[in-house]
This record gives sequence, C-alpha cells and structure tokens, in this order.
Amino acid sequence: MNKNEKDIKTIVAVVLVLIVVIVLFFGIRSCSNQEETETPLVTPTPTETPEATPTPTPDPEEETESNTGQSTNSGSQMTTDEETDIEVVEPIVTPDPTPSLPEEEVDFAGLQIVLEEATSTLDAIEGCQDAILTKLLVKLSQLQAQGEVLLNTDTTQELVNELTDALRDLLVQIDTRIDTLIMTATELVKVAEDVVTEENVKNAQVAINALPNGEIKTNLQERLDRLEVPTTISYVTTFEELQLALANDEITMIEVENDITLTSEIVIDRALTLHGNGNVLSLATTEFVKGITVVADDVTISNLTVAMQDEAGWQGRYAIHVYDSKNVVLDSVSGTNADAAILVNASSVELVGTVDVSGNEFGGIEVSKGTAEGLENAILELTGNLINQTESYGKPSVWVVVGEGTFVGSDFTETDKVVEDQLQYYLDSANVTRTLIVTNENLEQLMADLKDGDTLVLQNDIIASKKIVIDHAITIVGNGNMLSGELEIIADDVVLQDIILDHNPMIIGNNVVLEHVIIQTVSSETDDVDASEVDITEESVTE
Repeated sequence: MNKNEKDIKTIVAVVLVLIVVIVLFFGIRSCSNQEETETPLVTPTPTETPEATPTPTPDPEEETESNTGQSTNSGSQMTTDEETDIEVVEPIVTPDPTPSLPEEEVDFAGLQIVLEEATSTLDAIEGCQDAILTKLLVKLSQLQAQGEVLLNTDTTQELVNELTDALRDLLVQIDTRIDTLIMTATELVKVAEDVVTEENVKNAQVAINALPNGEIKTNLQERLDRLEVPTTISYVTTFEELQLALANDEITMIEVENDITLTSEIVIDRALTLHGNGNVLSLATTEFVKGITVVADDVTISNLTVAMQDEAGWQGRYAIHVYDSKNVVLDSVSGTNADAAILVNASSVELVGTVDVSGNEFGGIEVSKGTAEGLENAILELTGNLINQTESYGKPSVWVVVGEGTFVGSDFTETDKVVEDQLQYYLDSANVTRTLIVTNENLEQLMADLKDGDTLVLQNDIIASKKIVIDHAITIVGNGNMLSGELEIIADDVVLQDIILDHNPMIIGNNVVLEHVIIQTVSSETDDVDASEVDITEESVTE
C-alpha cells in the first residue's frame, strides 16, 4: 500500500467515527428533550375539583426523535418512572339534573261524572224558598266551580278525590232535604184539607213554597187551591171599616193599619184579637165615657193606645172597660187622658208586655164589680210591666175596692190608709203618704182632713187657738219650731220629731214616739219659762 492509499483510508475512518458520534449525540438529546416536556400532573387536593388536563398534540419532530430513541432500545420493553407516576385524568363532565319521575296521571272521570250530576241538580231545582236547601245549593254551586277549575289545571289525584267526595256528600244532603220538605208539605196539605182554617192553609202554603219546582209542588198547590178558606182577618184604616169588621162574625182578627179617630164607643162582644200595630184610637168628643168596652170572653187587645177626651172631676171615664168577661189579655196597651186607664169590672184580665197607665186624673187601673146580680169578683194579674209616670199620693197605679176583687202583682207598696174601703198599690213607696206644710192659717183645716200616714211639717212656730186633737196615725216634723197650745194624742202610731211644746201632751194612743221633743213649762203668774225644761230624746209611750 502506498502512502496515498493509507491517507485515504485514514480519512474515511475519521469520517465514519464522526458520523457515529453525531448520531449518538442527537439520540441522547432527543431523549433529554422528551423528559423535559413530559412533566407529571399534580393530584388535586380533596377540596378542589380537578380540572381536566387536555392531552397535548405531539409535535411531529419530537415524535420522530422519540421513536428514534426507542428504536435504539428495540427488543426490550421499557417502563420508566415517569410513566408509572402519570395519572390519567378523565375530563369532568357536569352531570345532568336527576330526571323527574313521570307525572302522576290524574283520573278525572269520577269528578266529571259528579260535576254533571251537580249541574243537573242546580238546573232542576228552582223556585224553592227553603233556607236550608238554598244554602246547600249555594255551596254546591261553589264546589262545582272549583271542580271546573281543577279539570283545566294541573292538580293531584288527592285534590280531585276530596272534591269529588265533597260534591257527592252535598248531593246526598240536598236529596235528603228535598225528601223532608216534600213529606212536610204533603202532611200540612192533608191537615188543611181535613180542617179548613186560614192558619192551616197558611202553614201548608209556606211548606209548598219551600219546595223546588216540579210535579210534586204543582200537585200539592192544586190541592190547596181547591180549598175554600173563609176570610177571618180584616185590615182597617177608618172608623167605618173598624165598625164593619166588629159587626162581621167571621172576622176573628182585626189589624189597625193607622191612627183612627173614633166618633163613638167601640164594643167587642165576641172572641177576637185586635192588633193595634202601635197606632192610636182617639175619642173626638167627651160625649162617651168609654173608649173600648169588652163584653166577651177570650179577647186580646195588643199594641194599641186609647186616648180619651177628659173633663175635670170624676165622670167614670175609662179608656178600656172590661165587663163580666173571662180570659181577657191586654198586651202592651196604653190608656190616657181619662179618669183611669182601665176598669176591670167583674172580669179576669191579664196584663202582659208593657202596659202604660200614665196621664189619667185619678189613677191607673180600678179593680171592682158592678151592682148587677150574679157578678163575680174581679181578678187582675200582672205578668208584664206596668208604667205610671203620673203616680202620686191618692192617685195609685192600681186600686181595688175591698171585697170586690183582687190584684196579683209584685214590686208594689200596698196601703189601705188613703181611701176607706180601698186597697191602693203604688209603684213608688214615697207616694203612699202625703206631706203637708202647716201654717197658722191652715192648721185647723189640715187637722180636720187628716189621713193616716200624713206627714205635717212646721216651717215656723205655730200657735193653736184651741186644743189640737190628733186622731190619725201621722208624723209631725217640727224642724226645731214650737207648737204652742194643748195637744192630745188619741191615735196609735203617732210620731213627733224635733219639736218644742209649751204644754205637756196628753197621750192616750199606743206606740206614740217622741223623738228630740223639748217641753217647756210656763209659769202662770209671770209667764216666764221655767228653767227646768224636759228634753225627750226618744221615747215610745205604750198604753
């Protein structure tokens, strides 16, 4: 081999070595680059929601270098530490909401049926005047409206069932009520047919009116219309109409529609009811001394005022006179401007409601009997209230002639001291006695007219010209004044109060009371008052 050939071989060997070194250099660099690009993922903490790391799209050059590196290790299966540490994170997908269960299918069939029944019932029932049935129908209409709403809205089976049951229950109640009304109306029509009276026919008509329109109602009405009912009520607005009604024996009830002026006395001679309706019957003249005279049993006068035309003095004038009659009821009546409001003459009378006897000259009610043969004692019973705003001493609310009648009532003060042979009854106990003012001018007249229970009041000193004789149960109130003169007390139950006497009184009566009485003795020679005077604070003298 020559030298040139040797140099060529040397150059070729060096080139080959350089090529091998370059290849190895790029292969190691490729592996190093791959390690730097594949950074392991960090596992998120439990409190953090891991985010999905997108898989990087590999660079073509890096993929080639990696494959080249792997090719240098062909024939072996490599598992590096980097590969075992890498966690594959699945992308997080937001879950869909939990799917709702299929909605319950509501069965409206039963509700629709009962709504049709309710509609039919409401359409069929007309003309009824029964309050209970009317309320049931109103409620049924309201529930029907609710049912119609449910049919057109989303709802639950439970609500549908509740409304259906309520409607069915209401329909049963309506049927039951109608059956009851039919039975009642049928029975009352039968009663009216058996005994034809205005009251029976009226009751039957009310029951028929309560029924809903239909064949049954029509048939019952036809049966009732065939009955001939006598007219028993009269509505009066004039005195002439009132007189005609009183003369008609078929009339059993008279309704006064307005105030009426009477030109003569009214006489009720048969059983009937006179309703005043708060109106006034007034007498236009003093010619008649009675307003209404009742001469029949079983008469009722109610809610009526009778006003008289009175004159001064006693004429025996009464607004209402009940003579020889039994079971007479005066209900909320008034009598005024007469001698007395009511005379109960040999009759039995009951006062009910509020009876007003104010504004009469001699008192409220007289209870007595006439002089005719066979008359019974009168009886007056008060079960209501009695008013007398003009009651005073000697003008009682009720008086009874002794031996001719009785009065039954409470809350009255009774006395027999005012008028001889009379029991007088006062609403105000203060009116049982009278208080008289004594002067020197009227002393003798007062002593002559004394009545039991009188109270004499001295307003100044009194000088009697003659002996004073006290023969009634009275009270003398001196007010610290002197009663000068001889004094003789022969009556029982006499009281002397706060008085000065210049003579020792002669006391014959029993139960005489001297209270704060001073007795001054006078010397006959000098007319001087004795220094020793008697002061009787309270003493009861009993013979």
